[in-house]
Amino acid sequence: MYGCVPSEWKVHKITPVFKAGDNQCVENYRPISLLCILSKVLESIIYAKIIPFLKGLLCQHQFGFLKNRSAVSQLLISFNNIMKNCESGKLTDQVYFDFRKAFDSVPHSLLLYKLWSLGITGPLWCWFRNYLSQRMHFVDIEGCSSQMLPVKSGIPQGSILGPLLFLIFVNDIPEEDIDSLVEWSKRNSLFLNSKKCVTIRFSLSSSSRPLYSIDGSEVSVPESHKDLGVISIPSIVAPPANKKVQTSTSSPPLAPPPQHKLYDVIVVGAGVEGSATAYTLTAKGKRNILLLEQFDRGHTRGSSSGGSRITRKAYHQGYYVKMMDEAFKLWSDIEKKSGKQLYHKTGFYVFGSKDSKGSLKGSSVADYIQSMEDNGVSHRVMRAKEVNDEYKDQLKLPDEYLC
Repeated sequence: MYGCVPSEWKVHKITPVFKAGDNQCVENYRPISLLCILSKVLESIIYAKIIPFLKGLLCQHQFGFLKNRSAVSQLLISFNNIMKNCESGKLTDQVYFDFRKAFDSVPHSLLLYKLWSLGITGPLWCWFRNYLSQRMHFVDIEGCSSQMLPVKSGIPQGSILGPLLFLIFVNDIPEEDIDSLVEWSKRNSLFLNSKKCVTIRFSLSSSSRPLYSIDGSEVSVPESHKDLGVISIPSIVAPPANKKVQTSTSSPPLAPPPQHKLYDVIVVGAGVEGSATAYTLTAKGKRNILLLEQFDRGHTRGSSSGGSRITRKAYHQGYYVKMMDEAFKLWSDIEKKSGKQLYHKTGFYVFGSKDSKGSLKGSSVADYIQSMEDNGVSHRVMRAKEVNDEYKDQLKLPDEYLC
């Protein structure tokens, strides 16, 4: 088994998921690749071993599939550069490239060469060679399976290592000009889909139409373009003519209102904290604020979702206690303005042995008691017997506990 992956672990079960449009059209289905769980466990171990080695080797401008990197980071850096150029009176052309079936087209031999070039050699390289070879896939629809066929190219989709292998493969993409990128795509068998490549020109004043071409085909210049959920508009001085594009996403367009130069503040994340920040800035006179949110309103992906949320003053950090005290006042202020009851005041318990970390991680119960006393927060210290007597059959604390 030296340098080998069991053949059973290299079988992809493809389940087609309908996207939209005509359900009789194959192109309207998204293939979801399912892999063996044991294979993913092994991949996670290898991933954890090689990611520290790749630190500093991968392009610093790569924001996908990496820890502490995200689409939001890319958007902020990109928008910041655009705004700086606009303030300096410069034009900024942003070109969006689309590779045709990029994940499926990666040649295994070339990927293995790039792994070796980065220093992944010896037994580990041999393991990757076996991992990529002799892979099979089949389609399963409601229990009916197709014939099993070999996977001749591409990174293993649905895998742990797949996205990282793709980053390694595209790590040497040139950044000089469009022609260099086109030549790179041909050498690496990742072909550009010229029909989906677009360019956007950003400017604070009227400007000419940007002209770029890929293999003789002119790059289109749309009225607007969605960049990772945020709509970009060619000229920062006017909204797009097609208003339907703006309303198709919860994210605002990259364009301040007319007569305003740029945004005063950009707040990332429209959860409780982000919304409160934007609200407070508005109350303080900042009128040109952009609030960015990755997901549609009403999503359940964050701590701000759901019908209710706990807020408290029980923190061991004094500055946090003071901040929460101000937040409580803001809740009352918002209630008055909205005419709705939003805040329901209740008690809050922290319990544990005096020097233990208690029911809240990070500090001992004694730390919380001291913080409450130092910051003048109304509180009550209870022994375990008092709590147990008050909450009979509901709570049973050990005798040494404080609450």
